[in-house]
Amino acid sequence: MKLATLIYQVRAAHQRRSYLEYMRPFYPVMYSHMAIMQRRATCAVFQAIKQGKLARPSAFACADCGKPATQYDHRDYSRPLHVEPVCGSCNKLRGPGETWASGPQ
Repeated sequence: MKLATLIYQVRAAHQRRSYLEYMRPFYPVMYSHMAIMQRRATCAVFQAIKQGKLARPSAFACADCGKPATQYDHRDYSRPLHVEPVCGSCNKLRGPGETWASGPQ
């Protein structure tokens, strides 16, 4: 094995270890039930837009204030395609959606 290859592998391993040690405190947040549900719902909306099943939010007006919509808002992450078009400020005011913890309703 060449010395340059060995040095590269050692540096890469050290960088991976440093990153994992840095990210460890964030694991409970990154892999919580709510975060996983949010990611799945967001990905489902992106896929639906890409496949043409759901129009882009810019085609609608905000459901709250009437300005042009820029985002879709989930009120219930267990129903990923049940969304409302809203502008960014209204989405921030609404806060995070809900998820069922005890099972489907």
